[in-house]
Amino acid sequence: MARPRMYRKDLRCPHCGSNWLPKYGRYRGKQTCRCGQCLYHFTSVAEHPHQPEGVRKLAVDLSTEGSSLEAIGRVLGVKSGTLYSWVKKSPVDLGVVAAPGGAAAGWPAAAPPARVIFLDEMWTCVGVRRGGQRREVWVWTSVVEEGDGRRWVDFQAGDRSEAAFLKLYDRLPEAQRYVSDGYRAYEWLPQNRHVAGKAWKPTGMRDCTRCCGTS
Repeated sequence: MARPRMYRKDLRCPHCGSNWLPKYGRYRGKQTCRCGQCLYHFTSVAEHPHQPEGVRKLAVDLSTEGSSLEAIGRVLGVKSGTLYSWVKKSPVDLGVVAAPGGAAAGWPAAAPPARVIFLDEMWTCVGVRRGGQRREVWVWTSVVEEGDGRRWVDFQAGDRSEAAFLKLYDRLPEAQRYVSDGYRAYEWLPQNRHVAGKAWKPTGMRDCTRCCGTS
């Protein structure tokens, strides 16, 4: 006859938060448990605090706004390793999604104007980093923020020419405001709605550019 499941008021499963924790032998003299819900094994003497979903969402929101993991950990009382695992989940889990229909499909023609579009460009090296075979690749990024706060992400890989930027710009919807730095390619933006200055740019753009894009 199988053992009945054991309910523990003083302990939670670190994986799913369940209190149904039957004993499951000993490891190096310490009592181990196996979760009756998800079958996760762990030692009962270790500290495994289960964080509410609201704490996880707050940590991700603070990271998206530019706060460091160390600062978030001090405020929320969560270890940096745990914060890293939360923040580095897929972009959809973090509330950041790809453009409707994919990057190459562009935006629906009937879509209302976005509240603001943040634009930036960055570079990296492919293959050899030094010498004559060095190859630089520029990535043009865009974060489209709608009126309800949702952000859509797209990017275009290529060089730093205006032609590469226009491939991205042609896929974007109209916006009430465009924010970028002062690079000359952004002169194609509507000047009466264009704000040039890095102080306006979202600090979470680096992580958002994982979502979609073309080369």
